[in-house]
Amino acid sequence: MIIFLLGGNSFAIEVKCDFWQIKIRSHPLKSYTNKKGNIVQKANRTSHCRNKWENAEHWIMLFNNKKPDYWPNKSEVFKKWSIQEKIELLKLLGKIPIINSFPIKQILRAKNSKISNNPASSISETGDIVIYDQFFKESNQIQVLAHEAAHIGYDNKLSSLEKREFAKLSGWQVFRIKNNDVFVAPLNKIKEDSSVSEEEDFANYFEYYIAKPKKTKNFNIKVHNFLLKRFPK
Repeated sequence: MIIFLLGGNSFAIEVKCDFWQIKIRSHPLKSYTNKKGNIVQKANRTSHCRNKWENAEHWIMLFNNKKPDYWPNKSEVFKKWSIQEKIELLKLLGKIPIINSFPIKQILRAKNSKISNNPASSISETGDIVIYDQFFKESNQIQVLAHEAAHIGYDNKLSSLEKREFAKLSGWQVFRIKNNDVFVAPLNKIKEDSSVSEEEDFANYFEYYIAKPKKTKNFNIKVHNFLLKRFPK
């Protein structure tokens, strides 16, 4: 909705912003020199909307209320996002700019996971992340989001060589058998379930790299440096 405010021989445009935006009213902009040394001429800045949180215009489009037909856990009950829940997620996602380029397709909402106390799930093949009620009780929400994003980014952001490099740096033993790589989990794991797969191990490292970088640095400096080089902050 656009409202035109007329006065004299000039008019200003007032725009209506959404809940994830803040309204910047029309105002005169003085001439100034920008960081590159260029002179920006004075002008009349029109009213416009600005994101309250980084990349909110991207993330807001990904919220979905409908359960996908292909969701594997048929017993899980999906629900509609509330405005307050969207706000909480947008604030958190704005703090993880690294995952903006990850191929996340939609962010869904469900009541409870079939796995007890599970805050979130994801399907890497489809780019879906599901947020459960438990998520909003967690104190490590950024860590949870980074973990699920890492599952989606594993196949899309890492090449085959980079996956192999990560596995070796993490301590996986890699054997070549009949033109296929066979991986044996490391004894020294950053989380107990890291032995499930190289992808799970990567997601575990990535969540700490985002939320608690000192832990990855102290636990395995080689993996930390790998992540720092591949996903610079």
